[in-house]
Amino acid sequence: MNNHIIKGGHLSAQPMGALRDYVAVDPKTERTAVVNFPVCRDNIYKIDVEGTKKLIDEYRPELIIFGKSMVLHREPVAEIRAFVDAQNIPTTIMYDMAHVLGLIGDHFQNPFADGAEIVTGSTHKTFFGPQRGVIGVNYQREDLKWGLWEAIESRTFPGSVSNHHLGTQLGMLMAAYEMNHFRMPIRAPSSPMQSTSPARSRRRASMCRAIPPSTTPKRIRSLSPLATAPAPRCRPSGSRRTTSL
Repeated sequence: MNNHIIKGGHLSAQPMGALRDYVAVDPKTERTAVVNFPVCRDNIYKIDVEGTKKLIDEYRPELIIFGKSMVLHREPVAEIRAFVDAQNIPTTIMYDMAHVLGLIGDHFQNPFADGAEIVTGSTHKTFFGPQRGVIGVNYQREDLKWGLWEAIESRTFPGSVSNHHLGTQLGMLMAAYEMNHFRMPIRAPSSPMQSTSPARSRRRASMCRAIPPSTTPKRIRSLSPLATAPAPRCRPSGSRRTTSL
């Protein structure tokens, strides 16, 4: 289940994108086994939560992908997590925060706290800096889905990329330092579109503080080169692992 591209969804989360080789196709109709989130009648960029619950109960999707390229509202991660748990529906909830990664936490939305298991994102949008990618999961080694994390690790490196690109390592490190150094308390807007550029910059600066330790991902694979550089304060620490490519 995903957001339709015409209603704000990511291109990469479509059957013609990253899902191309990973979703079933009906041999007769050639339709892919993908169901789109229903949307509100008066706002095609906002998910209809009750309608979504009905579709999930009917189709029982194995993977639910939140996140959009056209972001106007928070995604109803907590509501859907509560529903699938109550109905005992086996599914994996993912949030692609590519466009709002720099707003993660109290400023916009904390998907791990809401119940997402996998969070992906880009580091050159609201999380400014060189073009990088981040994959985080909320699994422990004893969890049933730990094998999924191991598959993500191995298919990322050496499966998809061969090194951690030293040429942009320093830029990514300095971006993280800058966000930590210039953090300041501000009132977050109800939508990421309701702020001016200076306000967005301030939100980026305080992004790292906004993630409570109890809700940071247990495992992070960073496609940015943070892991091999001196650690800024926003890096996971302790039992949380960061690897880089």
